[in-house]
Amino acid sequence: MTDTINTRELIMNILLEMDREKTPCHLAVRDALDKYQFLPRQDRAFIKRVCEGTVEYGIQNDYIINQYSKIKINKCKPVIRAILRMSVYQIRFLDAVPDSAVVNEAVKLAEKKHFYNLKGFVNGVLRTIVREKDHLPMPKENNTTQYLSVKYSMPEFLVEEFVSQYGKETAETMMADFLKEKQVTIRINRWNNTIEETKKSLESQGAELEKAPYLGEAFYLKNFETIASLNAFQEGRFQIQDVSSMMAAHLADPKPGDQVLDLCAAPGGKSLHAADKMRNQGCVEARDITEYKVDLIRENVQRAGVSCVVPKVKDAEQLDAEWIGKADVVIADLPCTGYGVIGRKPDIKYHTDVEKIEQLASLQREILTVVQEYVKPGGTLVYSTCTISRLENEYGEVGVDGSFMKDSGIIVDELNSGCICCTLVGDFQKAVDDLIAKYHPDRLLIEPSGVGKLSEILAAVERAKERHSDLVVTGCATVVDAGKCRMYMKNFGEFFLDQIKTSATVIFSRTQLLSAERIEKSRALVEEQHPGVRIVTTPWDDLSADTLLEVIESGKPMEIHLDDDDDDDEDEHEHHHHHEDGEECCCHHHHDDDHDDHEHHHHHDHDDHDEDEHEHHHHDHEDGETCSCGHHHHHHHGHDADEVFVSVGVETANRYEQDEVKAMLDKLSDEEEYGTVLRAKGVLQNAAGDWFQFDYVPGESQFRPGTPDYTGRLCVIGAHIDEKALRELFKA
Repeated sequence: MTDTINTRELIMNILLEMDREKTPCHLAVRDALDKYQFLPRQDRAFIKRVCEGTVEYGIQNDYIINQYSKIKINKCKPVIRAILRMSVYQIRFLDAVPDSAVVNEAVKLAEKKHFYNLKGFVNGVLRTIVREKDHLPMPKENNTTQYLSVKYSMPEFLVEEFVSQYGKETAETMMADFLKEKQVTIRINRWNNTIEETKKSLESQGAELEKAPYLGEAFYLKNFETIASLNAFQEGRFQIQDVSSMMAAHLADPKPGDQVLDLCAAPGGKSLHAADKMRNQGCVEARDITEYKVDLIRENVQRAGVSCVVPKVKDAEQLDAEWIGKADVVIADLPCTGYGVIGRKPDIKYHTDVEKIEQLASLQREILTVVQEYVKPGGTLVYSTCTISRLENEYGEVGVDGSFMKDSGIIVDELNSGCICCTLVGDFQKAVDDLIAKYHPDRLLIEPSGVGKLSEILAAVERAKERHSDLVVTGCATVVDAGKCRMYMKNFGEFFLDQIKTSATVIFSRTQLLSAERIEKSRALVEEQHPGVRIVTTPWDDLSADTLLEVIESGKPMEIHLDDDDDDDEDEHEHHHHHEDGEECCCHHHHDDDHDDHEHHHHHDHDDHDEDEHEHHHHDHEDGETCSCGHHHHHHHGHDADEVFVSVGVETANRYEQDEVKAMLDKLSDEEEYGTVLRAKGVLQNAAGDWFQFDYVPGESQFRPGTPDYTGRLCVIGAHIDEKALRELFKA
């Protein structure tokens, strides 16, 4: 330790700043070390480790302190609280520092800060912990949540979330990994530089490289004092970037000459990676919300020596008409809780809650509705977060259909909870390409599950045909509940009518429950909207699959003109339109080749990191600056389906009996209390541990055995849905 700077006092001041100003730990430490650059390497390392460790093990150490202190830690004076916390961390985890020295320095620090009357208190608590440190108390294991919370120093609500989403074993593995020491990861720029050149430069200054997994340009950097002092860094030979962050540009795979748009880009790691893959040929427009953040991008761009990256101040909430349909690649690293990087930024776990998670999930959806507009046909959109919260990554929705299909032995490719218009351009196109390349199917059956208009789906198929000349649309059908045809037309207007007008075949369901007169009235309503459409009225149980297929494939769907997409009143950009029972849409595609004969069912429920790239917590990116991302959703015509349709997804560990669930479902017919429910579905577990699936449409519910899932899930779809009332009904 130096004679002029008391390192423990400096640590205390950093902790106080974090407590008072809510400054993220890594930023508070960085600012302090920048101010005291003259400190020896050993002292700098000590400061960093104690600050980070104190935060990382905060819950665990507070629990221990509370066992030996008459005054609970949260009731202590801020200075005393900081001294106790940093000292307990040193006693427990720094073997190189004598316990007696830790206690003595803590007492001196309390005295220096004029807490003379509390010196004895500090001394007594710490000496007791020193004596007991080989058998410190922990919560009883039968209190699972508290035990895991203290063991892994994780807030209880996050323990419950991780366990419910991933199961206890996987959740423990994740939380244990958060507490492991993380290495500094770099990405070597290769367009005008080589790995050997970078390695040679680093080794000349005593630094070492160790290969990191997955990517050829990824390495761990070791044995260095400061990044800024390394010649290779100053010369732009490498960028500090976590491997998971590198995966965004790696998966996007931009080519030389491409037009790339990187949103929420500060400080520019993904933009620079894209430029490197493009060999500095083309254009990468790197956007962020403030001049300060864009200056960070400019600094890194200048250091890297690339000319194709163009930093710009641009609010991602605002749709940029000049970029609509022009980007070969869009990279959108969205604001999130940052749970995936708790291992590097441990204070993230202390500054969020369930409400904020839900807000972020909503924000992510809003942003995607904007950024998807920029992708050209056949282009790529990479959406990434650095969180492991399924509520965020799945937009708070529950992909139930995938579980149903998997149980039937059908291969399922799910895109959870996204709108069809957001996925048709990128994800849908790629999915079709991947399916054909991997399975060589003779037939593709495409069922949009609650997303978008049939006309839009057919337009996307037409785009896919541009790359697959032997892809032929053989049929297109819509399923309509014959007893609710008039209600659907009245309540869901243009959305329902798009299905009718676009389909070549309309299949009436539940005709076995209706009179001939009622069926004829529904037939007349459909024919009025689409004269000449084929209408299947025979009960399904009386028809063979071959008969239905023959009827569907003998009709001709509405012709789609891609060139007219932006000007056609039928080509509106809609969200969350659920075709469940009332308007179920099937597109059949016949792919002729000589490979194995099987069908592949593709569900459109969108399932969808940047570590040192930017700070995500509370929408914050690098250096704590606020990332204000969102959108004004741009529609060409008609209404936004979000104005009409609602999909409420619930994940729950509660157990239900089938009779209990049926009684709950029967109550959904009360529109005044719950809204207009079109469909409910889910997979749940009963008290005996058996799993079952359920489907509900007004007046009818069905149950069948199911296979175990990671947690119970249910989804309710309709209009004017009261989510609070639904959650109360299902006790979730």
